Amino acid sequence: MQDRGQKSQALQYSIAKRWFPQLELVVYPKIGTANKDKPLTDIDVLSLVPDEFEAFRTVLIDCKTRKNESPIARALWLRGLMDQLDAARGISILKKKNIEDDHRYAASKLGIILLAESEFDEYQKSTSRVELPFISNASNIDFWDDYLSINKRFPSLTNACDFVFSGFWMCQSSSESCRKTISILKEIKGELNPDTQHHMFLVGDLCALFMISISKITSAVFTAYLKPDDRDKLSSALLLQLYGGREAYDYRNKIWNLVQKQTNNDAKSEISGNSFPSLAPPEWDNFIEFIRNCLETPIETAKAPLLLRELAFSRLAQGNDFAEVLARESPHAARLAMAGIEYLCKAAQLPPEFGENYINMLMQVQ
Repeated sequence: MQDRGQKSQALQYSIAKRWFPQLELVVYPKIGTANKDKPLTDIDVLSLVPDEFEAFRTVLIDCKTRKNESPIARALWLRGLMDQLDAARGISILKKKNIEDDHRYAASKLGIILLAESEFDEYQKSTSRVELPFISNASNIDFWDDYLSINKRFPSLTNACDFVFSGFWMCQSSSESCRKTISILKEIKGELNPDTQHHMFLVGDLCALFMISISKITSAVFTAYLKPDDRDKLSSALLLQLYGGREAYDYRNKIWNLVQKQTNNDAKSEISGNSFPSLAPPEWDNFIEFIRNCLETPIETAKAPLLLRELAFSRLAQGNDFAEVLARESPHAARLAMAGIEYLCKAAQLPPEFGENYINMLMQVQ
């Protein structure tokens, strides 16, 4: 892994700030025109900052250890990537003794902080509430190396690993990433064994990503409807949110019904609490109840992904002390993490041991 030391610092900094970090993210075009999609570039560290109004804001951290890098050139590149991924801020760490003042100022106008490698410690001390370094399983870069090698050890899990390091982040909406996370887990359910450490780890981390999608969906519903006062209204609001509005839902629903007629299984449905919607995610009633619980504390919902990722990484380590810290700081987030992992494991039809194991871990750290 290139620029390893800087990436390790960026991971620790992100988690110290209670941001959700993703390492080594591969960026693909939003719209592919070639026969096979090819990556555009990669991001060293992407971090999600919990936000009261939008669930998360995105910060991109660029790490470069080559001495001849131009600071402003890195800033201009990072600005383009921020626009591509709708990121709010950027941080660029460079192996430089000094960075020209004009470069710093020009970068700041682009929403980017330029830092010499030697300045990062001081920047962390000034902006982080935690004395660094500190122990967190998800900030241990050796475990990320292990994560990146799972597809070599378990080739049948390659698509799921690619989804974690790219596919999830390339989704155009939270509803798309929500549906695809369920789908990815259902695809590999026959390959997963709860007695295999890395399988348990991967399921837990996919649950963390799933909770990111749920946080964004919850925020959108809460902003538009606050707390819908009855089940039918919440059901309708969720379906329209999941499929991008009534027109998109009706169009897809017509296609679904045509397919059902061709297979002699006419499953006509309406957006109503009186019938099961054909396009709804699996375990629809449980999904509605789960979102209802999230709507009680939407801000806490955004804190659940980091807790779940930390617990997942603890499968590769001994102990989950930092997970206990996170659970104490946000007990509602721990409760919602339980509900999320219970729903996802049922929706993906995983062996019950996966959900039971993580729920027990969450009960232990509270």
